[in-house]
Amino acid sequence: MKNFTIILCFFIAQQLLAQGNVSIQNAWQQTYLQADSEKPSLGVQSNKAVWVIEKIASSTEVRLKHLASGGYLNAEKDAKFPSIGAIEPGWWSAMWILEPVAGTDQLRLQNKWWSTYLHTESGAIELGTIQPGWASARWKIQPGSNNTTTPTATNKQPFNTVPLGGNTFFSNFGASGIELSIQGIQNWTGATVVPTVYVRFLEKGTYTLNIVAKAAQQSTINVGIQSKNVKVAVNSPDWKKYPLGSFTLEAGYLPIVLNGLIRTGTKFADIQAIEIQGDPAKIKFVDATLTGSAQDSYYFGRRGPSVHMSYTLPAGKNIEWFYNEVTVPSGNDVIGSYFMVNGFAEGYCGIQVNSATERRVLFSVWSPYTTDDPGSIPADQRVKLLGKGPGVNAQDFGGEGSGGQSYLVYNWKAGQTYKFLTRVYPNGDNTTTYSAYFFDPATKNWRFIASFKRPKTSTWYKSPHSFLENFDPERGALTRKVFYNNQWVCDAQGNWSEMTEARFTNDDTGRKKLRMDFNGGVENKQFFLRNCGFFNNFTDPNSMFKRTPGGKKPVINFAQLPK
Repeated sequence: MKNFTIILCFFIAQQLLAQGNVSIQNAWQQTYLQADSEKPSLGVQSNKAVWVIEKIASSTEVRLKHLASGGYLNAEKDAKFPSIGAIEPGWWSAMWILEPVAGTDQLRLQNKWWSTYLHTESGAIELGTIQPGWASARWKIQPGSNNTTTPTATNKQPFNTVPLGGNTFFSNFGASGIELSIQGIQNWTGATVVPTVYVRFLEKGTYTLNIVAKAAQQSTINVGIQSKNVKVAVNSPDWKKYPLGSFTLEAGYLPIVLNGLIRTGTKFADIQAIEIQGDPAKIKFVDATLTGSAQDSYYFGRRGPSVHMSYTLPAGKNIEWFYNEVTVPSGNDVIGSYFMVNGFAEGYCGIQVNSATERRVLFSVWSPYTTDDPGSIPADQRVKLLGKGPGVNAQDFGGEGSGGQSYLVYNWKAGQTYKFLTRVYPNGDNTTTYSAYFFDPATKNWRFIASFKRPKTSTWYKSPHSFLENFDPERGALTRKVFYNNQWVCDAQGNWSEMTEARFTNDDTGRKKLRMDFNGGVENKQFFLRNCGFFNNFTDPNSMFKRTPGGKKPVINFAQLPK
């Protein structure tokens, strides 16, 4: 059996050599092995994902040469994380055994030196021992283009694989049965559930589309692309590409709408991806490159881009207080939204929509100790609660940094303007106190949220900002918008200054253009932020904006604030 395997590996190597340039697709992530500087990663088909398989004389092993950089995939420097670069001829660390997976057209890539396998089980490209059933350790070698530059003719462009796991939303939330994972849509049983896939095209053009699907028993689905409907009979229990045709598509977001028409079994097709032929630089969607892990990338990608307004502080002053006003327009109070109003360098304060029945005023301060696990924070670096107002809950938090968190369950209303006041005060002993207040329009009084003391910190108010984020990936296709107005700061001597200038920024989801449904600026003399919903007009990151000064200085007696 061992001799047979060696002969089979030799035969496979010879077959692959005859293909010239190739792409190497991971069977689990459905994305392609590529080079980012000297590190391998996963991405869409592009020039970064073209390889040459070089046969080693008198051997069944091969070398994997990255065409664009000329470097070789090797594990010389690290037994776990391979790299791409120049090698010596005798390096076993740059030699790979192509091990066929029985009953499939896939291979495992075993490093000769370490006798371990290339896999993506944790999301990153790694070497290690594997389990027999791991799809993350299986690779499909596909013929690639012999060109090292992007061709201009559309029919010579590569196909871009749009993974449904990161780009699909359903018409009804919490639909019974249907599942969305890194493998795509599964267990689609109900015709009333309508999955929609969103892709952004940066230029108008003609594009050819396929859908990758399978069905244990034949089913028929409809694929809606602009005003055209394409019926697809899915007739294979294995993944198969079904052509949808060529379409002239406008620049902007395209919703690809899927409808289940006929099923002869218990469910409609499982759908893995949409393939779009065209220049990868002109087609934008969520893929595994956001974090390096498909699961995490799809989660954050479906949440959508977060957007921020950072206000310009007056120079040369020790700022102690920050005042801001927020208005969420009617219909924009979507579940999963955080309309953060008063941010500072070490935390934030704002309002959330936590569920259909609960809304909160939230105030959090990060620990100086960097961790996502609050239980691991050393005692001398824990944020200490100094006090909290009536009805306010306080606790530690983790997951996105760790620290102290407080919140008031409060049924705030869309269309109503709310006022916030936060204080940052250095205590003189390398600790700083942070306090937050919320003006309740029902009682016309300031409500005390909480005060925290942060150790190993001595600072006045830095980085006043606001942001808008969605923390529910199921609702990443719904737009939300928020207005911020009348920003003022007060220094340690009691002098107020109005802030009328701000910089617009966004997070990695937007910066990498995986989602481009974000904007912000000035409207009706107020700053605004908007995200999600796949609208087309976006704002360039780092754009500066100025609003018209209002001159409405806050009238607040700090000594009479509740504590």
